[in-house]
Amino acid sequence: MSAGAIRTLGYLRVEATDVGAWRDYGLKVLGMVEGRGSIDGALYLRMDDFPARLVIVPGERDRLMDAGWECANAEGLQQIRNALDVEG
Repeated sequence: MSAGAIRTLGYLRVEATDVGAWRDYGLKVLGMVEGRGSIDGALYLRMDDFPARLVIVPGERDRLMDAGWECANAEGLQQIRNALDVEG
């Protein structure tokens, strides 16, 4: 896999036991703004034109659920797919 296959981190989805603490951190420390989304009770934090860079979902534990990556092009995306098929 080429080092340039992934261009940027697109978003993170986090399960959190204290969504309010994430709201304070996102708004007051990171300088993000609150957005909207389809998951009831979730916090959507924006920093640019992307709908949400951080999605905080209320839950029973604190953990990273998903990470979305942006690839430079279709070839880069295919390289990532191939690597995931091999590595799991």
